[in-house]
Amino acid sequence: MTEGNDAPQTPDRTYNLGTQFEMTVATGVEMTARLDWQRVGEMAFHTLQGQETPTIWQVFYPGVPIAQNFSKATRDAYDTLNLRVSFDAENWGVTLWGRNITDERYLEEVIPAPEFGGSFIHPGAKDSYGIDFNYRF
Repeated sequence: MTEGNDAPQTPDRTYNLGTQFEMTVATGVEMTARLDWQRVGEMAFHTLQGQETPTIWQVFYPGVPIAQNFSKATRDAYDTLNLRVSFDAENWGVTLWGRNITDERYLEEVIPAPEFGGSFIHPGAKDSYGIDFNYRF
């Protein structure tokens, strides 16, 4: 690790907050609503941060300043919000859910590839919604 830089792949801070509400909506049917918020702080993806390093392309193009800029190997902080609403009875259950319901755009992973002068970038999950049914025998 380069002295003075942040540890890679480790957000500077992570916060989670959830709230849940439960109530009986009919005889034998319970409703549970849950909202979860998560904040993931800024994160570096490489030990080199805010620096430039030579690439293989400089072998083929001597004198041309082609270098990997590691200042782009960090991710800004982001927030996600997840929601679940469940209805449960003795033998059955239905859950409506949404993940990242604010459709926050963020980077899940960045793999700097200085030898190619670029990076492999994996975006975070977009918003998704679903419904789960279950039956107990």
